[in-house]
Amino acid sequence: MNCEEIRKTIDLYLDGEFGLQEKTVIEQHLEECSECRAFTAVQYQLKQDVKAAFTQIKAPFRLELAVQRNMVKSNRQKRSMHIGMAFAAVLILGLMLWIFTPQIFSPKRPQIVQVSPQGQTIPINTHPLSTGQRSNLRPVLSPFVPVNYNP
Repeated sequence: MNCEEIRKTIDLYLDGEFGLQEKTVIEQHLEECSECRAFTAVQYQLKQDVKAAFTQIKAPFRLELAVQRNMVKSNRQKRSMHIGMAFAAVLILGLMLWIFTPQIFSPKRPQIVQVSPQGQTIPINTHPLSTGQRSNLRPVLSPFVPVNYNP
């Protein structure tokens, strides 16, 4: 590597970003070139000064507390917004089901009929048994008893 390439990549070297092969090439050049070695020393000292300056600066306690409170408040607002959106979605889904499938929520009572021996169908609600009167009539057992679902 030449001096120009070293100066462009010295920050990556100082940060430990290079692999073993690239690191070895740069170190060999630094052993041979005093100008690049001096440049590297200046860059290293600059990095150390910047680190030291930022570790000495500490935010005031009230600022830290205010940031933490705002973060908690923001999380609560997000959580309540998500709960509200879920509730609205469930409400809308229920409303759509109620509108588009009313028979689920208010089913029509099926009309059960009895078949007479002559083949006529007699609705049960007009049968004497359905009006509360006791009778000796018994339903005729047949293999098929039609059920009318239309009101």
